[in-house]
Amino acid sequence: MSSFETFEVPNFQLQKGGVLPMATLAYATRGTLNAAGDNAVLVPSWYTGTHDDSEAFMLGGHRALDPEKYFIILTNLLANGLSSSPSNSPPPVERGRFPKVTIHDNVRLQHMLVTEKLGIERLRLVTGFSMGACQTFQWASQFPDMV
Repeated sequence: MSSFETFEVPNFQLQKGGVLPMATLAYATRGTLNAAGDNAVLVPSWYTGTHDDSEAFMLGGHRALDPEKYFIILTNLLANGLSSSPSNSPPPVERGRFPKVTIHDNVRLQHMLVTEKLGIERLRLVTGFSMGACQTFQWASQFPDMV
């Protein structure tokens, strides 16, 4: 698996009422953010998918998502094994005690990554398929002025 970075948010409140004492979002970037900051594309992963899968299936030279043209942010779903998950979270949220997370929670955490850590004000595109596509619709409803 290729390298990735993590973005951490303490005491992350979840839509269903739970809390992740430390929410960790695993992500990778490809390409370079241009001076205007207007070439950022977000690609959320799908259920069981990772940033590596997104990169293999969706990115490349002479493809629509070309890292030579765009700054591409590849995020991993909560509970996928790389981001905060039942398998990698410490007590009191490990294994079967991992709280219920929603698409809304994933998008809110991604928004925090994009705005707070990466300093991006607007995304040129959010795209994905399967559960990644669900997140694109959620982005449009949750942050309509940013997408």
